[in-house]
Amino acid sequence: MTTLVPAARHRTMPHVFLLVALLCSIAGAVDTLGYIRLGGVFVANLTGNTVLLAWHAEQRQWADAALRMGLILTYFAGVVTDHLMRRWIRADRLRINPAVASLMIEFFILCTLAFLGVEGNLRVTLLLILAWTMGLQNDAFQQIGPVNLNTTFLTGNIEKLGSILTTPVEGVKKERERRLQIGALIIAWTAYGTGAVVGAIGSHLFALRALLLPAALVIPVLLLEIFGPRQRTGA
Repeated sequence: MTTLVPAARHRTMPHVFLLVALLCSIAGAVDTLGYIRLGGVFVANLTGNTVLLAWHAEQRQWADAALRMGLILTYFAGVVTDHLMRRWIRADRLRINPAVASLMIEFFILCTLAFLGVEGNLRVTLLLILAWTMGLQNDAFQQIGPVNLNTTFLTGNIEKLGSILTTPVEGVKKERERRLQIGALIIAWTAYGTGAVVGAIGSHLFALRALLLPAALVIPVLLLEIFGPRQRTGA
């Protein structure tokens, strides 16, 4: 009996590197645009938001503290949403790749938010939605081939890179995987920075409509997920 769950994907090295580069560029651009255009707030920096949550609370700046807590909770909600959506798709044996579903949601949200204003409470709403979207993306692409990494923040990736660089391995296969992981983690860092530059330039030229730039980068990721290399499993 052939399963309706999408076929497992065999990712080549160029495929892995391209996905990592695109996804991290998206996150870097979104994070930068949120900071520049929506009040100096990062939507995917949970460590920084936790520190600032404590500082705002100590200063009795309750509105700012509530915003920081909201960003943390909505990012977490995005992770949970993607995980539950993936379980639902697989349980119901739907003919859709869960990552494609998450990407389509992300694309729709970025395109929509690009045309909204940023005044008053709407600014906070936009920040929370962007944080939710980043959580959704990060969970959808925690594992890309043999590489496990975060595509929306860098702290964990830098820690992993240091660990992998200083851990010897034996065997040709393990050494190949090690080099793939090192390359992907370095690309993640550089692509995030590149995305941040794109976001900053886009903010100067197009204001919040620059969110269409990371939205455009979602399209090739979608194409890679739909038409990229596959290997058939399970009958």
